[in-house]
Amino acid sequence: WMRRPRNNTNFGIIHYCGIGGCFGGELLIFAKSTSELAKNALLTGNYNDFTSSPLPYCFLLGMILTVLAQLHCLNTALAKYDALVVVPVYQSFINCFGTASGLLFFQEYNYMTAKDGVLYTLGIFITLCGVALLVRERKNEKKKTTTITTNTSNDNDETLGLLLSSSEDEKM
Repeated sequence: WMRRPRNNTNFGIIHYCGIGGCFGGELLIFAKSTSELAKNALLTGNYNDFTSSPLPYCFLLGMILTVLAQLHCLNTALAKYDALVVVPVYQSFINCFGTASGLLFFQEYNYMTAKDGVLYTLGIFITLCGVALLVRERKNEKKKTTTITTNTSNDNDETLGLLLSSSEDEKM
């Protein structure tokens, strides 16, 4: 269901990592909700939530589905793109979606001051700007490597072009 469209070149690393991070953030909510229900049942000895309500089982099903979707997106991104870019972008999206969904689901915004709201928004903005810079830098490096390798005449020169490109990256 997450196949890359053939004619759409914009579907890339940010999309795989963003969707996977979104599922990861939702997984945190399902896991927290399930663990809170289990903790309350164990501490109080009241297991009515598990015997009379479908809610705990919905949370468990949600956990299973989101972990499978999350892993699919992450594995697809790792198969197509460089892990040194995928992992930080993916982790940034998990942090953003996890905190945002926790803020909404547990209604933590009711306890936030205006200063907290501004700092929260600023933190999310800085995280997303860092992701944008990381992905943009990756695209620039890819263009530089492509230019060097397409200007070569044979396989040995192509290998040399790739080595030159990687050695320039090490100097930075």
